[in-house]
Amino acid sequence: MRKFFTFPIIIFSVGISYKNTCLDFREQLVLSSDEVIAFLPSLKSKFKLQEVFCLSTCNRLEVYGICKKGSEFISHPLMLLRFLFRLKNKNSQDTSLFLDQIRAASYFQIPAIEHLFRVVSSLDSLCVGETQITKQFKDAISYAIKSHTLGPILSRLSQCALFVNKRVRSKMMINKKQISISHLAIDLAEKVHSQMHRKAFLFIGAGKMIKIALRYSKKYNPKEVFVVNRTKTTATKIVKDIGCGQAFSMDKLEHLLERADIVITCAGSAKPLITFEALRCVLKKRKNKPIYIVDIAVPRNIEPSCNNLESCYLFNLDDLQNMIDQKSNQDDLSFSTSSEIIKKRSQSFYSWFLRLNTQNAVKYFDNYLDILFMKEKDRSLHRGALSTLSNEQQKALQDLLRSISSKILSDAAAKIQKENQPFVREQLALSLSELFAESEKDNRYPFAPSSSVEGSF
Repeated sequence: MRKFFTFPIIIFSVGISYKNTCLDFREQLVLSSDEVIAFLPSLKSKFKLQEVFCLSTCNRLEVYGICKKGSEFISHPLMLLRFLFRLKNKNSQDTSLFLDQIRAASYFQIPAIEHLFRVVSSLDSLCVGETQITKQFKDAISYAIKSHTLGPILSRLSQCALFVNKRVRSKMMINKKQISISHLAIDLAEKVHSQMHRKAFLFIGAGKMIKIALRYSKKYNPKEVFVVNRTKTTATKIVKDIGCGQAFSMDKLEHLLERADIVITCAGSAKPLITFEALRCVLKKRKNKPIYIVDIAVPRNIEPSCNNLESCYLFNLDDLQNMIDQKSNQDDLSFSTSSEIIKKRSQSFYSWFLRLNTQNAVKYFDNYLDILFMKEKDRSLHRGALSTLSNEQQKALQDLLRSISSKILSDAAAKIQKENQPFVREQLALSLSELFAESEKDNRYPFAPSSSVEGSF
């Protein structure tokens, strides 16, 4: 069965990130893998999207898709995020505050392509050069495949994004100096405590962020290292693999908080692991000895109100962003070069995308002419002088009409392709579509990019 896409079609991106939305709101829109897979079909159906995928990380939630030009949500892109928020928080009593204050960035066509390339290349990350975004992007694509919402256009776009990622990283030597949120969390601790070798570290969680932080902390040779997870078996494996620390289960958390000087937490949990009251009791037992906590989890593991406790120094992702802004970790990267790579590759993909739109318009016009001529032929053969034509004469008439149709189509396609400016070609194709579209239902085009659309990325 041939796939059909409404013409003209648009590439879009809508989302929130650490750049435009504070952590209080971001953590309310963090989607698990199961939620992404479950929500994508509803999102596609609700907004009549041809294709869609969703990238959800601790620092961003972005929706990328293909839609028809003139779709209602294009003028109100927040509709997409509001819909996702309601799906996730369908049991919540009051969502009006969040929905009123959420801000989003939206991009269309080339800006959307460029934005995706920057995101996947980590140039839009909180820590430029971090590598986790690559895996997170690949996961987002796999979720869309499982949800049957990824089509040929976004599939090709995702391959191009990974290609650009490799080019940018190799040209810019981004991986030469390993950078991540986990590294920044330890560096921030070092700024507070000058004698790290005399401090006790507590790591909560078992994910990649904690493993990176634990491995990075070894260079400071801390006095003690504790690793806590829901299951002691998992914590023991991490300690053994990295060769550092002692493993404990989560029921020992309160006891370990009494002993730790520096806490790095990044555990997957819908509710806070450490509440205000629990930490208040711990601090009382510590006789108000200061404790330094970096919560890099989203949703957060520590209740934000804990920052009001005396002797508790609590930092989160937004605090790390301020640290990066002051430090400007982008100084050693030549962004002009990376921007040129992204701009060139975005233009290349968009040119392919416009050719797709143009060829789809020509295919539709071909179909329109074929139906028109066949209808007129059948009408003419049933009345007047042409009704007496023999079978051979009827065939000759049909061949003549097909020849005329092919000539008209060929001339129209040649004039469109003759234009050097992609925008002009797109407008000519759009005009062809608008002039000969009999109805909304008829305004569809067969899509076969692998065979009908020439040009490589």
